[in-house]
This record gives sequence, C-alpha cells and structure tokens, in this order.
Amino acid sequence: MKYNIFVLLALTSLIACRQHLIKEDIKIKAYKSIEKKQKTIHKKLKKIPKNAKKNLEKEKKIQQIKNEIRQLKQLIGPDNIKQYKYRL
Repeated sequence: MKYNIFVLLALTSLIACRQHLIKEDIKIKAYKSIEKKQKTIHKKLKKIPKNAKKNLEKEKKIQQIKNEIRQLKQLIGPDNIKQYKYRL
C-alpha cells in the first residue's frame, strides 16, 4: 500500500499534536496537584497558631493547678503533707 505523502504528513502532525496535548494535560494536572498541596499546607499553617494558643491555655491551667497545690501544701504544713499526699 502506498500512501500519499500528504496523508503521511497529516498523520504525523496529528500524532505530534496529540503528544503535545498529552504533555500539556500532564502539565495542567501537575499544576493542579501542586496548587492543591499548597492549599493544604496553607490550611495546616493556619492551624498551627490556633493549636499553639490552645496548648498555651492548657499549660497555663496546668501551671495554675500546680501552684494551687503548692499553696495548699504550704498551708497544711510539712508535717501533715504525708497524710494528704495521695489525695492531692
């Protein structure tokens, strides 16, 4: 079978165009995935200050409770601490 040279050129140009479109599609998908990853990273970075603030509040409460326990121990006195040791 002999093909016309123009038909062969048309087929090769179609194949090249298809490959170019496939490459462009891959690039678009890559850009979309990168944008999606950037959005998730941005969301996670936003959560860090909120979590840090919550953790600081928890630490302050824990420290406040520890200070209250120390004050109670001082009020009870060193002799009577042993009997209240397991209750505090």
